[in-house]
Order: sequence, then structure tokens, then C-alpha cells
Amino acid sequence: MPRNNFILMLLSWLIAIVALAFLSNKAGHLMARAGLFRNAGDAPRITKTDGNARTRPSASRAQAARPGQVETVMKKLMLLSNNSADLESDWDGHAAIDRLLERLTAGELSELYDRLDGSGDFVISMMSRKVGARWAAMDPEGAVKAALAKSKTYGRFYAVSILSDWAADHPQEALVWLDAEGGDDPALEKAKETCRFNLLLEMAERDFTLAKDEVTKMDEKISAGILHNWGYMHVTDPAMRGKLIEYVKSTGRPGDFAALNDGLVKAWPDNDPLGLMNHLQELQEYLESDAVPAAARSETDAAAVGVAIRREYHDAALEWWMGRYSQSRETPQPLREAMRYWTGHSPEVAVQWLAEQPESPQRDALSALAVPVFFGKGQFPKAAEIIERINDPALRQAGIERLDLLWGGADPTAASAWKKSRAGGH
Repeated sequence: MPRNNFILMLLSWLIAIVALAFLSNKAGHLMARAGLFRNAGDAPRITKTDGNARTRPSASRAQAARPGQVETVMKKLMLLSNNSADLESDWDGHAAIDRLLERLTAGELSELYDRLDGSGDFVISMMSRKVGARWAAMDPEGAVKAALAKSKTYGRFYAVSILSDWAADHPQEALVWLDAEGGDDPALEKAKETCRFNLLLEMAERDFTLAKDEVTKMDEKISAGILHNWGYMHVTDPAMRGKLIEYVKSTGRPGDFAALNDGLVKAWPDNDPLGLMNHLQELQEYLESDAVPAAARSETDAAAVGVAIRREYHDAALEWWMGRYSQSRETPQPLREAMRYWTGHSPEVAVQWLAEQPESPQRDALSALAVPVFFGKGQFPKAAEIIERINDPALRQAGIERLDLLWGGADPTAASAWKKSRAGGH
């Protein structure tokens, strides 16, 4: 009996020790992830270099691979893969991989990344991406160059993926590196450019102040793409949508507002027509305010009207446009593109609208934009109908000459009959 008691007591001690070890490891892991304690070498430092550029030291040169370490980790990674029914959604498996990678130096991560060939194998590709992202946190340039060299076809995709994963967790550090002056490697710079774009797209929700500050510093041609996508991404979130609208109103660049509005209106849900109408009303108030500089007014107005036309709010939008620009002979590019789109998709509606407009230089300019659409469709009688209502002599003559050429080549008899009717009528 004493022997049995001794055995039971021994087993109890063993169970307690195992449980304590497990809980300590778990708590330590959670505290480490929360940043409650961290070794000085765990987080790479940002150092100043020549000029104003800042970059990270290349840890891969300073931390070589320890003998046998990569082989051991490789075996454990394969074991995790084999023991998981679905590693993609196995969060415990992901955490286990992260714990393995946290122990590796940059040199070991470099060697491990080189050994993980993910072509054709999703699990290995996922592991390779995690290894690359961990490496990028220590030596982004080394990791990106290795990713680019991994495949001629998919190298840039690999590079952008690992940079994006790193940047998602460490946006400020990533931006420092991405903003640093580039070198002489075009592929590296292109990967950085793509990563920066992707990072800013996702950053708006997590750190709006940082995101908008970065976008404000960018050239308008580049920031327009981000603002347009922000509109698409956040159109159904009233709070975020409001923040974005207030931001673009504050930049002093009308193109920022136009880019965001283009994304918002195009993506506005069909089941919220009242919301879209309210937005367009607020847009009109902005366009009619002093916030838009006179030099940029027609281009900004045209962009707003153009996107409204694409959402079939053409009557109100064009009525507003004609009220402001009926006497102008010029039509800015955004509206030119929208008119061609509208005429191509709703030809009868567009022709009817043009026919109902009072004579004006702008009506003639818009009519001249519709004519080539009907040429392309082979609808020469419809094109002739529009041309005959154009009063501007130069636009009218250009339309007639083009129609004579195209219609005469496609249907000489019909074209000849039209020319005779014109001669008789004039």
C-alpha cells in the first residue's frame, strides 16, 4: 500500500511539473508576442546612413547560421506540415511555425528560405512566405533580393508578399525602409513601390493619421490610385467614408477629391440609392464652393459628372454641367470618356438627351464625342442624325467627311442616298 501511495504521489508531481512547464511556456509566448519583454537583438534597429536616408543594418552579414540549426528547423517544419490536416487554417500550427522562426538568426532564415522551394506546393509556399517575412524584419533588402531570384516568373510576387507581410505588422519601420533612397536595382525598386502601395491601402483602417500623412507626401498621379481604391474599399463604412472625404477636402488638391469620389460613386451599393443621392448632393455643394481653385474647376467638375453618368445619374449631372459650361467649346477628358461610355452602353438615351438640348457650343462638343461611337457600331444613319444637328462648322464638317469615308466604304448605296438628301435639303 505505501508503495502504491508513493507511485501515486510521484505521478502527481510529474503531472504538476508538466502542467507548470506548459503554462510557463504559453504565458511566456503570449507576453513575448505582446512585447512585455524582448531581447535587445529581437527587434532590428533603424540607423542613419549617408544623407537623410535611413535604413536597417544588414543583419544577414552579422549573424551567420549556426551548425545544424537550419536542418533541425527544417525537419520540424516538415513534421508540422505532415501532422496537420489543413495547415492553412491551423492556427496552432501557424503559432508553432512562428515560435520556430523566432529563434533563428538572419543568416539561418536566409539559408532556410533558400531551401524552401514552394513551386507547386501550397504548404511549402506558405512556409516560405513566413520565413521570408521574418527575414525581411531583419534584412529587408536581402530578403527581397532572394525572393526576386527565386523565380523569374513569380519572383516579384514572392518579394511583394513577404514585404507586405512584414509591413502589415511593422508599418512604420517598413515605411522608413520603403522611403529610403533607392539603389541601382530596378526589380528591387519596383517591388518596393508595389509594397508601399499595398501597405498604404491596408493602413487606412489601422493608422489613418499615418496613412494620410504618407499619401499627402506623394505625387498626385500616384496618390490618386490609393485614394480611388480607398473609396472602393470603404464606401459601405459611413465613419471611414466621412474621414476620407474630410481628408481630401483638406489637402488643397482637387484631384484628391476627384480620385476618392470616383472610387466611392462607382462602388456605391445599388441597394442604397438614397445614400448615393445624398452623397452627390454634398458633392455638388463642394464643387460649387471656393474650395476648388478656378484653374482646376472644369476638370474637377467633369470628373464628378463623368462618374455620376456611369452610375446612370446622367440627367441631373448633365443638367448641372450644362448650366455651368454650355458656352464652353472644351470638354475635359473625364467627361469625354464618360460620354463615350454612356453613348456606347445607352445609345438611344444618349441620342435623345442630345436632341433635347438647346443649341450651344458644349452641346456640339458632346455631340461630336458621340459620333465616333456610332461609327464603331456601324450605325451610320444614327451618326448622320447627330451630325446634322451640330452647328459648329468645323465639328460638323469633320463629322461629314469621316461619315462619307466610312459609310461609303461599308454601304455605298446608302451613303450616296444620304449625300443626295443633304444636297437637296441645303
